Amino acid sequence: MGADLFPVISVHDSFASVLVGRMMYFNDMAAEQYNLRK
Repeated sequence: MGADLFPVISVHDSFASVLVGRMMYFNDMAAEQYNLRK
């Protein structure tokens, strides 16, 4: 049963890393826009 969890965990980790990467990417873009407006 424990082995069945590994694929789910790996998929969840990759999905979470993509989500975090997108959030950081959009935060960087927003910061650049904010700096341009200043």
